[in-house]
Amino acid sequence: MVSAMRILRMTLVTLMLGPLAACLVTAQGGTGHPMPPPGGGPPPPSMGVVEGVIVDAQTHQGLSKTALDFMRDKRAVATFTTDPSGHYVTGELPPGEYQVRVRREQYTQVVNEHLEVQPGHNEWNPAMQHR
Repeated sequence: MVSAMRILRMTLVTLMLGPLAACLVTAQGGTGHPMPPPGGGPPPPSMGVVEGVIVDAQTHQGLSKTALDFMRDKRAVATFTTDPSGHYVTGELPPGEYQVRVRREQYTQVVNEHLEVQPGHNEWNPAMQHR
């Protein structure tokens, strides 16, 4: 009889905690991770990403295999290369001012001495002159 009482007690506890456990999982987004802060979105990003397309100034066609050198104080911080359509996306960069050099064989180099990278998404679409 003791074991039957014990089973009954465990069943009652399980039945009582079942809805509570479901509420806890739901309150955490069902993943076990905390919910995002109030306001509905993620916190503002602290890093910036630059995206764009490098094109030929005459034909407006995207230029593949074009290198973009991001520099600070005349020192290279990172280099990125365009895809076959001329599109590029940088990795995360600390916000601030960068000097950017765009280079490709048979084209005149493009230099932006003051590209301001803001937190979040940034866009820059330079055109290059064929030599």
